[in-house]
Amino acid sequence: MKLFFSRLMPGLLIVALLAAAGCSDSDDTDGDGFVSRVIDSVALAVAENLQETVLVEETEAEALVVAAVHEYDPTVRAISDIFIDNDVIYATADGALIVYDHSSKSDRILRSEEPLKAVEKHLGDIYVGGDNLFRLEGDSLVTVDGGMVGTINTLYSYGPNLMIGTTFGLYSKTVLGFFLLVDEMDITALVADERGLWVGTGGQGLYRYDGEEFHPRYLNRDRSLFEYVNCLDFNHDHLYLGTPNGLYIFDGGRWEELTTAEGLPSDDVRSIDASRWLVSIGTPSGTVSWFNGEFYPVDRIGEQPVEVVRAMERRIIVGTPDGALVMKSGPVVKTLVQMTPPGEQELAAKTSF
Repeated sequence: MKLFFSRLMPGLLIVALLAAAGCSDSDDTDGDGFVSRVIDSVALAVAENLQETVLVEETEAEALVVAAVHEYDPTVRAISDIFIDNDVIYATADGALIVYDHSSKSDRILRSEEPLKAVEKHLGDIYVGGDNLFRLEGDSLVTVDGGMVGTINTLYSYGPNLMIGTTFGLYSKTVLGFFLLVDEMDITALVADERGLWVGTGGQGLYRYDGEEFHPRYLNRDRSLFEYVNCLDFNHDHLYLGTPNGLYIFDGGRWEELTTAEGLPSDDVRSIDASRWLVSIGTPSGTVSWFNGEFYPVDRIGEQPVEVVRAMERRIIVGTPDGALVMKSGPVVKTLVQMTPPGEQELAAKTSF
């Protein structure tokens, strides 16, 4: 593995959190520790959770639910990534960028000759990644030539830089151009805390980038647990790590391992959204919420195979391996966009509570 270091990386994140989440190269406690959760935010999350439960129990409205008609298959027009910008949902799929405007209930499908795997907003522009990097301009995807090698797996806006993870390495798009930070690594997931960038790979493990060096992170009891990283998220002083063998949560001092034994629908954690206190977790066997040390099933989409899950205020947006973009709002679940050609997917089934 060859490392290319750049001093152009930002020293501080633009997002200010409450405390530093330190980490060691193992599962030993770091001297930095972490600050405890804010009480009023916890109370708000509890109230939200209770309110959603009451809505489900008291509302008699009808709902649209997507019928799962075949086993999980990542090659069938799977929704690979979702980015939400106010009322607009951007989703990448096999050969298309979906743009859904929730305020007008309208969608645009921008076709591509290559599978698109990542979407991110950076400095006011929407970027899309596949075999190439694209910038959305109106109804067109314009190629941004950065001389990168490999297929783009993930995009992440990191201060003034757009971080680009490919099957070959990690690149940084800066005001001075593109820079290769590390090669010969399959970059699968990126997320920042207040002091650096977490980097997940597909076979080379988990790393933390401090702007100059990449430091491996692992558990002493089994260094292979973080070898393959599906997804990452960070909020409220906690790092959430999704792998094919379970969910791992790091609080700055210790790692917690969670599997189907604790309530996950599947050990294969594909997507995590920790933007709220109620953390959403998507797997090929369904979606659950994690709050206060427990898993809670998500009503009506709890058993739907999921590739991507995102929170949109009080709504949950999921992308399925069948190419459906689905929204849960209170007790109502409906399909916003269905990419699978007619005849390959059953029509949405109409049911009532």
